[in-house]
Amino acid sequence: MFNIKKTPAYSKFSVDSFYNFISLGVLGLCGIITNVIIARIYGASALGVFNQAYAIYIVSTQIASLGIELSVLKYVAQYASEKKSFDQVITSGLIIVVASTSLFTIALFFLKNPISKILHSPDTASAILFLIPGLWCLSLNRIFFSILNAVRAMKAYAVLTALRYIVMLMSLLVLAYLNVPSKTLSAVFSFAELAIILPCFFLCRKKFKFNFNELYELVRVHLIFGIKSIFGGVIAVLNTRVDILMLGYFMSDSLVGKYSLASMVVEGVLQLPFVLRRNLDPIITRLHTLRQYDQLETFIRKIRGITFVGLLIVGLLLAILFPLAVDAFIGGHAFRESYRLFVILMIGAVAMGTYLPVSGILVQSGFPGYQTLFFLLCFATNAALNLILVVIWGAVGAAAATTISFCLSVLYLKRYALKYTNIRI
Repeated sequence: MFNIKKTPAYSKFSVDSFYNFISLGVLGLCGIITNVIIARIYGASALGVFNQAYAIYIVSTQIASLGIELSVLKYVAQYASEKKSFDQVITSGLIIVVASTSLFTIALFFLKNPISKILHSPDTASAILFLIPGLWCLSLNRIFFSILNAVRAMKAYAVLTALRYIVMLMSLLVLAYLNVPSKTLSAVFSFAELAIILPCFFLCRKKFKFNFNELYELVRVHLIFGIKSIFGGVIAVLNTRVDILMLGYFMSDSLVGKYSLASMVVEGVLQLPFVLRRNLDPIITRLHTLRQYDQLETFIRKIRGITFVGLLIVGLLLAILFPLAVDAFIGGHAFRESYRLFVILMIGAVAMGTYLPVSGILVQSGFPGYQTLFFLLCFATNAALNLILVVIWGAVGAAAATTISFCLSVLYLKRYALKYTNIRI
């Protein structure tokens, strides 16, 4: 019987997770410093515009790439031992994404003003303009990262992830030093993706060769899988930003800035279990293919227990450090309200984050359509709660709505996983 604990893959999982946790530390530190710099130099309104632009940025890349990065991740892992199919999977995926992303970025250029009007934030239009080059590069980089993930080249994955956020922070420091208008700060996303696209390409080129023969069938397979996955991917990302966008619609940029400071820290914490998911996704695919469900359930329970304890400890430490850090690095009273928002959000983050490492179980088991339904249910719950509670309680309502939806998403995931994969998580 296949026993993951006795395989090199299990040891590699631990080592790869270690490297990616280090990368995550860089990501988290850079993210915190980035938000602190914007808040301290430009103020709460500028931070609000920056985070609204970021929300649009990450939702847009899900649409632009058509979910092909998920298809590449699955089929590269599945055909790792079949060189011809392996090369064709990657070649066809890149062709689709270059075409789809090019069309989408042109569309976003013309939609930037209508989007800013919806959010009642004129500066957001300029912010969208400066992130468009980064959006094009990010869509391709997502394919490259999926390749590295699928072949479990996680050390390279970790280094490139860290480099992305280091370049972002360095770019912000230069822009702040030059005293550029706050609405242009979103250019840091473009600088970061431009900086890593060539290293991503050359690292992946060592893993495959372009093969343009007999691509029609794989293009069709990618598009079918991607179309089934894209809506789920868009909804999943939108679900993490619905509170920011809802506040942007109903409230001021300043209030969005205060909320986003707390939200950013919580999002950084949730990257901890997401590191485990990156490493766990290919393992789920392989164990599911081998039908070793008992082994997979045992492994999932172990990861779940470690994740809960880790998140609980981190959450308690941050609850102590958050107000001290705000006073020390930002100062004034403008961001004091962020603390209670952080506490509310952190409760939900611990609950959902415990199961985040296995949140891709449906798509990795070959059920992208059901994964989409799961994400849709989570989003509908989150959006409905935010729509009601933001109007009543403002930023506190957004935090409460998000936390409640986090907790409900755990119940949804457990039910869907058992029903469609017969795996208890």
